[in-house]
Amino acid sequence: MSGTSMRFPARAAEVCAALDRLDQHLAAAGVETGDRHDARLVAEETMINVVRHGAGGPDTPTIDLRCEVEDRAVRLEVRDNGAAFDPLAHPAPDLDARLEERPIGGLGVHMVRTIADEASYHRIEGRNVLRLVLRRSARGRATQCR
Repeated sequence: MSGTSMRFPARAAEVCAALDRLDQHLAAAGVETGDRHDARLVAEETMINVVRHGAGGPDTPTIDLRCEVEDRAVRLEVRDNGAAFDPLAHPAPDLDARLEERPIGGLGVHMVRTIADEASYHRIEGRNVLRLVLRRSARGRATQCR
């Protein structure tokens, strides 16, 4: 198992740098390109939501990103001290509705729920904690050196 963690201010530039570090960690751990893309995509959507909507006071929230690479899964945990927000509690968007009838927002959270094989949210000690598990593709596991 291989892990990494980082803490940074909830700003777009910091998120971009964290995503690059995440991708480097996943590549070094032997995670296949498609699985790395999925992990980066769900991490980006989750953290950009904190940047856009997490302000609950005068200070910029901080984000803690943790990643554990296991033989069969990538585990991501995103913690922030922004306003309480459970993305998993929101209903899935009506993808059959006409575009002009759909409310703005919600597609990114829907994408995260669709890509992640497991997702859970908790509010712990004033922090949002979103845990995501993405199963690794068989091809990625088969080509990983041991």
